[in-house]
Amino acid sequence: MLGGTGKIGRRVVRLLRERGVPVRVASRSGEQRFDWEDRSTWEPALRGARAVYLVYLPDLGSHDAAPRLREVSELAASQGAERLVFQSGGGWPEAAPAKEAVGMASAAWTILRPAWFSQNFSEDLFLEPLRHGEVRLPAAAAAR
Repeated sequence: MLGGTGKIGRRVVRLLRERGVPVRVASRSGEQRFDWEDRSTWEPALRGARAVYLVYLPDLGSHDAAPRLREVSELAASQGAERLVFQSGGGWPEAAPAKEAVGMASAAWTILRPAWFSQNFSEDLFLEPLRHGEVRLPAAAAAR
């Protein structure tokens, strides 16, 4: 799992391991090193993986986002990955290169574009406002 130490990745890793699924965590600080800025870490992290859950953290609006995603997706497929799951950000127009890039690989693929996580309310962004009884959001039709 590329990005398996973050908010979503660590939970996916835990659930897979609870089910007895072998998981190799790859990230800048994971069991296996994977760094988007260091291509020499890509092949060792992907070698032998049948499925890859890929969290893309660099700037999705950058000029090299699609080529970089395409490169790592094709490398994963060439290393034997049969399934690619790509997580970008929901509601981010800059995430558009994901479909093109991941779709180029010769593996089945899924793109996740989550907009909200429950953890935003239980451990992160909205926890303190929630504890104080009020969460304010910029939505005209929100309940009062």
